[in-house]
Amino acid sequence: MISSSADTSRWIFPKGGWETDETVEAAAQRETLEEAGVVVELRRQIGWFNVVTSAGRMTTRLCVFEAACVEQLDSWAEGSRQRKWMPIEDAKACCKHEYMQEVLALL
Repeated sequence: MISSSADTSRWIFPKGGWETDETVEAAAQRETLEEAGVVVELRRQIGWFNVVTSAGRMTTRLCVFEAACVEQLDSWAEGSRQRKWMPIEDAKACCKHEYMQEVLALL
């Protein structure tokens, strides 16, 4: 999990868009490295999920992967974010977004 900003009261998954010259898998690895400072090996695609605002409007569609940590960096592009490893049950307790709860339920 990473903090949504320097504020550690909100925890989220690393996420972001992909470039036209990369696969969704490469984008997932790049975004995890940029936002969490973690090099990952993708294990499996969990699925596609809709991000919905509190007003009920869909804003984004995300492809989520299960991944294994290969390397954890001491500094990274978005190092102002905090990184926190936690058991799935703890992640469920601190995640406020519905799509994150759906993902965690599948793990």
